[in-house]
Amino acid sequence: ATVFAYGQTGSGKTYTMVAMQNRAAEEIFQNLQQEGNLGNTKIICTFFEIYGGRCIDLLNRRKKLTIREDGKGNVVVGGLCEEQVTTKEELLECIARGNSSRATHATEMNAVSSRSHAICRIAVRFPDRRGNGMFSLIDLAGSERIAKSKVDGMRQKEALNINGALSTLGRVIKALGGNSKHVPYRDSTLTMLLKSSFGGKSCTSVVINVAGDESHVEESLCSLRFGSRMTYVQNNSTIVVGEDTGGWKSSENIEEAIHNIKLTLESMKDRGLGPKFSRTAN
Repeated sequence: ATVFAYGQTGSGKTYTMVAMQNRAAEEIFQNLQQEGNLGNTKIICTFFEIYGGRCIDLLNRRKKLTIREDGKGNVVVGGLCEEQVTTKEELLECIARGNSSRATHATEMNAVSSRSHAICRIAVRFPDRRGNGMFSLIDLAGSERIAKSKVDGMRQKEALNINGALSTLGRVIKALGGNSKHVPYRDSTLTMLLKSSFGGKSCTSVVINVAGDESHVEESLCSLRFGSRMTYVQNNSTIVVGEDTGGWKSSENIEEAIHNIKLTLESMKDRGLGPKFSRTAN
């Protein structure tokens, strides 16, 4: 299963995924204990980021990693540190250590802007029976308009890498939703690593984060349209996108929400109203 957060920089994706990580740690151990499987189950945590197109281990002193495809077409991250945990507290400590090692820098839009895509994976392995599982929690770096973030030099290069990977992700989703014969997974490191999240037995959900300020309406609409396109993804009839979304699974519902947001913002603009922009950590 995979959950990932998508949205512009400063829209609160990292806060969202930290809450997801805490909830996942709580429920994994709670369910295993209730089922009586805690003692004979291995729980493995890995945490790495994609920074500048390269994979970096967040649990092993930011060691550079390699990625490759095995003989079955699965994408493998070579040299990745795997930490076995036996309690909820150990898992949370491992996740917190990974989050603290991420590449972040200040921009005009975000005082603590994530400059990488972070992938936290929690594997549950049963030694005496089949049914091993993998839970991926992905905090995508935010799309960024350089004219607004006012970055230059290395920060600008980071922004271009981030935007390029997100554009490729958009093309992948479009290809999957349109049943294209060619899906450009290999066009970026991010989409190569997300390949398993869009096929096989994977259940994938996306959380769309939007900023409330009127000045970011274009970015918010782009994020909502991405979420709308996700609802068209059907791969091998086993993928579930947007499960338990409380009425948001239908693309028609999302399009209606986009229309309502436009009307609300136009009304606020006519009356000279609107929330004030504030910086939030991404």
